[in-house]
Amino acid sequence: MFRAAVCLLAGALSLPSSAADIKELSFATQEFSPFSYEVGGAAHGPAVEIVKSACELAGIKCSVTVLPWPRAQKYVSQGVINGFFPIGWSKERETQLYFSEPVMHTEYGFFARDSSSFNFADRQDLTGLVIAVYGPSNTSRTLRELTRGVSGVKLDITPHDEFPFKKLSAGRVDAVYSNRLVGKALIAKLGLTNINYYRKHLDVKYYIGLSKVNTTPDAAADYMDTISHMLNEGIIDNILSSYTIFDREPDNN
Repeated sequence: MFRAAVCLLAGALSLPSSAADIKELSFATQEFSPFSYEVGGAAHGPAVEIVKSACELAGIKCSVTVLPWPRAQKYVSQGVINGFFPIGWSKERETQLYFSEPVMHTEYGFFARDSSSFNFADRQDLTGLVIAVYGPSNTSRTLRELTRGVSGVKLDITPHDEFPFKKLSAGRVDAVYSNRLVGKALIAKLGLTNINYYRKHLDVKYYIGLSKVNTTPDAAADYMDTISHMLNEGIIDNILSSYTIFDREPDNN
């Protein structure tokens, strides 16, 4: 169980005394439709529902705030906020965060214009192309790794998630690398009619992370064990099934 693993770290952690008996957690997320988004000043979406349901089941008072992603990451790293979501796993993050089990599964891949001759069967097919991506983010880091050593490829990294798709629609870039569901939501929001999802690159798992700076091992264990319970009992699947965007589409492989 998560509790057994995390308690091994308890003696090594130096936590503020105010966190000793924590029964309250603060979370940040971003405008990341269809996973999380703000409506009427409040956070909504399936990822938010999962986080809040776990809080309720664990008997922990929680707050969720929608923030610009760079600020959310900064607040978590500084201990201003306990956790953030949805996030991808990385070795760097694992040194700083307690990770839940994966709560959502999605994929990264390429979007292209309907009229283009874009092809991706091998990384060398990206030679000489301009590929737009939102970042800095786990998505942009994954694309950078994919294109490492590919001749002439140019990455157009922008801090606004709508810009890559606008540029693609206008023909200013050759492709967009994005989360499939996020890309589809943005295309619908922007009313773009000349772009489609072309091909999957890799499967992606999303997690909930709690900072080791200001979250006690006991609080983290309570919360993460509740997430595990929700997964085992099908509670998270039930939450996701109420959102039609999560109906799986055939892969273009």
